[in-house]
Amino acid sequence: MKYSRHIFVIFCLVSLACQTGLPTDSGSEKEKPVQERSTVELAGRLQESVTLQDSVLYLLNGDLIIPRGVTVHIPAGAMILATGVYEIFVQGRLLCKGTEEKPVRFGVRMDETSDEQHWKGIRLQQAEGTNIFHYVHIREAVFGILSTGSTVEISNSRFTGNLIAVDAIKNSVLAIRTTVFDSLENQGVVIKTGTPAYIDSSVFSEISGIAIECDASPLELTNSTFQNVDWGLRLISSPRSLIRRNTFRSGIYGLHIGSSDSVQIVENTISDFARRGIYLFNLGYRMVQINRNNIDNPKWNLFLQNVRNSTIDARECWWGSAVEDSIAEKIYDGIDVTPLDTVLYAPVQTSEIIF
Repeated sequence: MKYSRHIFVIFCLVSLACQTGLPTDSGSEKEKPVQERSTVELAGRLQESVTLQDSVLYLLNGDLIIPRGVTVHIPAGAMILATGVYEIFVQGRLLCKGTEEKPVRFGVRMDETSDEQHWKGIRLQQAEGTNIFHYVHIREAVFGILSTGSTVEISNSRFTGNLIAVDAIKNSVLAIRTTVFDSLENQGVVIKTGTPAYIDSSVFSEISGIAIECDASPLELTNSTFQNVDWGLRLISSPRSLIRRNTFRSGIYGLHIGSSDSVQIVENTISDFARRGIYLFNLGYRMVQINRNNIDNPKWNLFLQNVRNSTIDARECWWGSAVEDSIAEKIYDGIDVTPLDTVLYAPVQTSEIIF
């Protein structure tokens, strides 16, 4: 990072903060088109809190540093476009509060001759307070939001064309609601190392990789939809996780659960995954509940690998058939090879469950 760049820009931003005060929601007022916006260069280390303007196009011409004690308010309709591989680095606080009609937008304005068409994104490093992203669109970033040891709330937002949309690690706290992740080149949401995460009513689609990867962190995933993703959910070494009322449909792997304990997978639909609907591996002396789900995939509905001395309770599910032999054919467990555990799947549902 280059902290000394664009001192003039910092002066402009501080002056701007004094002029505008806190952002106000203009209600039904439409966004100002890009070509009609005045432009302000944005980079450098801020010295005091600022509020951006909703009618300005901000060009990120270098790394922007938000140090401790500084808060940046980004109001509905504001637009920030990076002109190079730059980031917004936050140790203070970032509050992005858009509306449905006027979201806050982050993206790129690269030279067409450039080989690189991604900016770095927003990085929160032990940031202060709760950082809010409400009605925010983030496009073409390496990391849309990268959080280390920070608290992040994302709602009613959209991530498109990012390499990784959200990466929350090292004791961050993450809450995502009613947010769309689509056309991603690598991963949707990554959760690691002691980061409790809550994801509700969100959509993951067209992801060439893993929609959600959760490692060594508790996850509550509810009411969300996964469509055309290589991997729906990969849950590794994660305790006390609840996967409830989601729809996983179409891809290679639906749910991939390893070395995790006290996992509840209930009232989900898991269908049309080419290799495995649910894949359990490296489980010993664990409890996994897979109850009241619709599980119907072309090859394996449930596949066990190195699962021993565990309890796999998969009762009261609909398996695409009410015929026991047909159900057993798509469950790979101790009946197929010892010493794998045997899945408990009876009694079964005789028809698809309507949630």
